[in-house]
Amino acid sequence: MATKKKDNAGRCRNRARELALVVLLALLGGCDPDGYAIDPRGVGEPIPLLGSTSGFYVDGDNPAAAWVRSAPAGPEAESVGSQIASRPAAQTIRAPDRVKQAVGRAVATNTMPIFMVDLDRPEACETGHRAWSDEIAAGIGEASALVVIRVAKGCSATESREQLSLAAAKTLGALSRTIVLLDVSDATSAVAAAEWIASAGRDVDGFAVNVRGYADEVTASASANGVREHLQAITGRSDYLMVADSGRNGAPTSGDCNPVGARVGQNQVLRPERDKLQLLWLTTPGISDGPCGEAPTSRAGEFDPALAYALAKRP
Repeated sequence: MATKKKDNAGRCRNRARELALVVLLALLGGCDPDGYAIDPRGVGEPIPLLGSTSGFYVDGDNPAAAWVRSAPAGPEAESVGSQIASRPAAQTIRAPDRVKQAVGRAVATNTMPIFMVDLDRPEACETGHRAWSDEIAAGIGEASALVVIRVAKGCSATESREQLSLAAAKTLGALSRTIVLLDVSDATSAVAAAEWIASAGRDVDGFAVNVRGYADEVTASASANGVREHLQAITGRSDYLMVADSGRNGAPTSGDCNPVGARVGQNQVLRPERDKLQLLWLTTPGISDGPCGEAPTSRAGEFDPALAYALAKRP
């Protein structure tokens, strides 16, 4: 099994990174009550999720940004633009050949792209999961990237979803500067999730919870810590990273399909401790769960401007 190469940056580079984190904190609003920033307690300390980069990459072609560019001026475009389109979020890979382009732009700004590798996507099924993963890995290369591997059902007649995710993890985990997380949001229990992650060995660096969900930080943290405790008992390791999708968890809700009253969550809370939950947008607010709730005429996986505005405008 491949062992990841270590980043051998010297003290000067570390100091530059600390300064970059301070600047990033100021730019993102520091102690903003909405928490769109690195946790203030972590400034000056290395943030494991960021590697040697200064922050996460904002995709200028994300679905919210694409809509804002073509939308008429008004409160909807202003709100979606400032509250959603301008913030870093995971890019769901639909065409592996676009990965290299996104990586190149991120490298130019010393930022890290976040990729959602959804093995249920038709493109992955049509191409073949292994070939698709190989293409994504080639696009990332030696650059820094955070990759979340998701497979809710799988479309292989011969392999389980666990086998599919582990094969992708082996390919992507061999990249020297890529952080790989397994999405265990749909695991049947904390024990099942821990066994799944443990079976990947050193190919994965951690796991994600609440992907495409609405659970608040307290609930997500309890779920993640339960998995972590079982993982430590199974593997003896205490270095797993834990990330929760906070794209739409900013308000209590009832239901999980575009529920009424949902709100955007904290965009990023990044902590230096590996045993603390990190918060990132792994789902872009405005991406619909399907024709339900506040977006009854929408389609699953598509960006709905009215839904995005509803999520962004609520106090």
